[in-house]
Amino acid sequence: MVSLYTVSFWGALLLNI
Repeated sequence: MVSLYTVSFWGALLLNI
């Protein structure tokens, strides 16, 4: 599942904003 990677990716972007 790439879901974990996707969540981590978007999670990092949201935290960076």
